[in-house]
Amino acid sequence: MNMIIFPPTIDWSWMRQRPQQLAKQLAKRGYTVFYCNQSTQKKPVEEMMPRLYVVHHFSKWVREEYPRLKQTEGNVIGLWCTWPKLTPYIKK
Repeated sequence: MNMIIFPPTIDWSWMRQRPQQLAKQLAKRGYTVFYCNQSTQKKPVEEMMPRLYVVHHFSKWVREEYPRLKQTEGNVIGLWCTWPKLTPYIKK
């Protein structure tokens, strides 16, 4: 499964900009996309459309869910950084 993770920049519902549009188009093309909100909410991961998920609590998701995805055989995970200050996430 090919996955794309968008680290937190702007929240999904705040203002529709390039990151949300890119996430939608990648999902339509068959990628599983995790769009991570910058705000922290005690909500489960939400499916916005087929293969497009919004992560509401990024640090918790990275600790609890990401390791499972990373260990699944056949997963190819890409990180789509739309803001230069997100580069520290690349190594993580």
